[in-house]
Amino acid sequence: MVATVLFRVLLVCTTSVSSRNHVQKVLARVNTITGIAYRDDPTVMAWELMNEPCCQVDYSGNTVDEWVQEMAPYVKSIDNKHLLAVGMEGFYRDSVPDRKQYNPGYQVGTDFIKSNLVKEIDFGTIHAYPDVWYDELFHITNYTPTCIGII
Repeated sequence: MVATVLFRVLLVCTTSVSSRNHVQKVLARVNTITGIAYRDDPTVMAWELMNEPCCQVDYSGNTVDEWVQEMAPYVKSIDNKHLLAVGMEGFYRDSVPDRKQYNPGYQVGTDFIKSNLVKEIDFGTIHAYPDVWYDELFHITNYTPTCIGII
């Protein structure tokens, strides 16, 4: 059995020290049933740095990217046995400006491409909400989608 264990760290209003302390505690925690530390648990497939990180005070994506560049190597220094993902929704920013047109009609302060190019990030995830974004992207209301492709 493969389990993906997620841990969340608040990016805005937190320090690197508190992020690192949180990561250390989660990865070193011993499962009370199996007696195995999470970092050594073979049933854990991957870690996600954060569920849908965002930074509403820096729409460029640089703040989130700098945090990923700091935290990804830190996680791998404690646990290099498991895969690591960022956990982003998948918004484009300045690393691929011609693709920004495919974002929904709002900004979250992330750059999916740039952050997923960090060496320690093993795979990317996209959290899609087509039922919400379809209207915003194509300015259509009262629709019944039969198939929405990934752009």
